[in-house]
Amino acid sequence: MKKLNLLLGFLLFASAISYSQTMKRYEVDKHKHFTAGLIISVAASEIFYHKTKNRNKAILFGIGMGVLAGAAKEIYDSTGRGNCDAKDFLWTATGASLPCLTYVIHI
Repeated sequence: MKKLNLLLGFLLFASAISYSQTMKRYEVDKHKHFTAGLIISVAASEIFYHKTKNRNKAILFGIGMGVLAGAAKEIYDSTGRGNCDAKDFLWTATGASLPCLTYVIHI
């Protein structure tokens, strides 16, 4: 278990470095959407896993919660209270999917 956590931490660190290099070209707003999706999906996956001890369902739940949060934010923005942009949703969904997919590949 200790090796698993160490390897997962390394993979997340490596993806964060890669992420920072490619994100230099994009708006700061896109950084926020990516980071929000990442945080929501990882937190939801961890909480779900500790409740059920089922990794596959926890991963799917985490991705779903991150994507749902991105969709909810863009629906909220479309009511005139913000700037609705499909790219914002895509960046949030990407942030939600990448950490969980990295975990799946590791397993």
